[in-house]
Amino acid sequence: MRLGRKPKGADLMGAMGDELDLTQSLMDNMSISDHAPAQAPAMAAAAATAAPVQPAVNMKGVHVQIEEHITAVVNRDGGLEQMEVKGDLSLIISDDTYNNVQLNVVTNNQHNAQIKTHPKIDKKKFQSDSVIALKDAAGSFPLSQPIGVLKWRIVSGNEDDIPLTINCWPSPTGNGSVDVNIEYELTNTKLELEGVVVSIPIPPGTQPTVSDVDGVYELNRARSTLDWQIPSIDASSKNGSLDFSVPGDDSGAFFPVVVSFACKRPYFDIEVAGVVTPDSQEVDFSHTVSLIPEQYVVI
Repeated sequence: MRLGRKPKGADLMGAMGDELDLTQSLMDNMSISDHAPAQAPAMAAAAATAAPVQPAVNMKGVHVQIEEHITAVVNRDGGLEQMEVKGDLSLIISDDTYNNVQLNVVTNNQHNAQIKTHPKIDKKKFQSDSVIALKDAAGSFPLSQPIGVLKWRIVSGNEDDIPLTINCWPSPTGNGSVDVNIEYELTNTKLELEGVVVSIPIPPGTQPTVSDVDGVYELNRARSTLDWQIPSIDASSKNGSLDFSVPGDDSGAFFPVVVSFACKRPYFDIEVAGVVTPDSQEVDFSHTVSLIPEQYVVI
């Protein structure tokens, strides 16, 4: 009953041919998309309480975007069904002065991520120097469109790799009600989760009695869920619990527990340390990072 244990655009367009088709092909091959796939009906209903939308960013002439989607599915007895993180590093150039920049990247591949560079990126240079640069030194990136230059995928069967664990303990009392205790623990304290919502199904038409809660809660009668809301979870507030009782006797009625959140740090330890021109001049750049739960459930 737990979740884990824890142009000159024309230059490149001509050189690269069907650039966008290649990019899409890479995305398809790595099972990475710009949008999360539809969830199973029961989970989609419980996940209707969405994580907060990230604010708009004032993008500079060079913008780096890191986006990850995490899937964590655990059965109620604690067995790990699925753990996967899919990531994409994209580059958006809106100033043609910087249409052939290079990215200095720092990574710590402790999770044995499968990493792929775009076919037009110098793979050897990335592997030896952690630099993302065009293979063709005379080439240029297309302008004003996101180009995926690096992708990664992490698959784990180790419960310790799950960043936020959820333990759900329904206990029938024998007198027509069930006591439910739910706890969370942030096991990856490098992450800071915002707008966390833990959505617990409850028997339709019942009124839960909450005796203790870290954060706040909301009863959603339309979906028959108790939505536990925690504004933020980080290293300084990595534990919390919710206790409530509700009429009934079926301990299986409180699953699937669905978790949503927003996070501005990636699960994969990757950072763009700097952006430079081919002659090593530093370039000011903007960046965004998002880690999004595609499916994060106890079933």
